[in-house]
Amino acid sequence: MSRQRSYSRSLLEELQKPPALPQPNAHLYKDMLIFEERLKQNVRRLKRKKRKYRFQLGGLLLVILYFTWMILFESERKPWTFLYKYGAIICIIIFYWTYRSRKYTQTTKYVPQCNRSLLAFNMRLRLDRDHPDGKLRFSERIPAVIDDGFQAFKALYFQRKRSMSLAAQKQPLPRPAST
Repeated sequence: MSRQRSYSRSLLEELQKPPALPQPNAHLYKDMLIFEERLKQNVRRLKRKKRKYRFQLGGLLLVILYFTWMILFESERKPWTFLYKYGAIICIIIFYWTYRSRKYTQTTKYVPQCNRSLLAFNMRLRLDRDHPDGKLRFSERIPAVIDDGFQAFKALYFQRKRSMSLAAQKQPLPRPAST
C-alpha cells in the first residue's frame, strides 16, 4: 500500500512541474515570426472580406429602400407593382440570409477563436490601434527572455528586410545591349 502512495506522489510531483521550455534560438524565433505573419495575413484577408460584405449589404439595403418607395408611394395599379412587391420580399430574405451567413460571422469570430487556440501555447493575438493587423503576445508564464529575444529578432529581421529592399531600389537596372 505504501508503495502505491509513493508512486502516486512522485507522479503527482512530476505532473505539477512546469513543462520544459525550448532553448530560444534564431530558428525558434523565425518560426514564431512566420506564424505571426500568417496570423496577420489571415486578419487582413478577413477584414477585406468583411468590408466587401458590408458593401454588398449596403447595396441590398438601397435596393430594399427603392422597392419600398415604389410599393408605398408609386403604388398605382400598374403591372409593375406586383413585381416590386415580390422583389422587395426577395431582397429582404436575401438581406437577412447574407447578414447571418457563416462567412460574415467568420470575420468577426476569427480573433477570439484564434486566441482560444493560442491559449494552450500561452500566447494570444492582440488587435489594437497601434497594430490593426494583430500582434502576437506572450502570457506571463513565458519567461521575459523569450519575449525580449523574439521582439529583438523581429526588429532585426524587418530592419534587414527594409535595407535589402532599399538596396534593390538603388541598384540601377541593367541596360539591354544595343545592336
